[in-house]
Amino acid sequence: MRYFAVGVFVLALTMGLNQKAEAQFAVEGGLGYGSDIDRLGIKGSVVYDIEGVDELQFTGGLIFYLPESEGDVTWTWTEINVNAEYHFLEESNFSVYGLGGVNRTSLSISGDHWGMGSGSSSGLNIGGGLVTDIGLALLDIELKYVLMDNWSRAVLSAGLRFPI
Repeated sequence: MRYFAVGVFVLALTMGLNQKAEAQFAVEGGLGYGSDIDRLGIKGSVVYDIEGVDELQFTGGLIFYLPESEGDVTWTWTEINVNAEYHFLEESNFSVYGLGGVNRTSLSISGDHWGMGSGSSSGLNIGGGLVTDIGLALLDIELKYVLMDNWSRAVLSAGLRFPI
């Protein structure tokens, strides 16, 4: 029954889109910083842009934060994000957007005396950003807040988007 409902939803969504609409993809690479994680991260994303629906984009990505070590213990954070971006202000060379989405954050701890351990938590993303054309690519600067039971934090990121 669940698969039937998902199939009906996808069919209805597909029928509701303009038939001339074409999907475009971009890849993004950059850096991020999580406030409570207090580490620099490496960001990779895929951007799904529906031509004909200029205001809406979908992104999926990963931020891998550089490991932190103290003594023989190492902490490694990662986060996976899926967001919808609504571009509410568009000019010839830049666009401003709001975003909402979901986040899955994982922490892995390892050490010689402690062994290994891990944990994860899910939450919601809310924020916004600016995309501007710099010639070579699109520069995306984003600030979001991740709301979750534990590990809530602000994340500032910047990256370059390349259409594929």
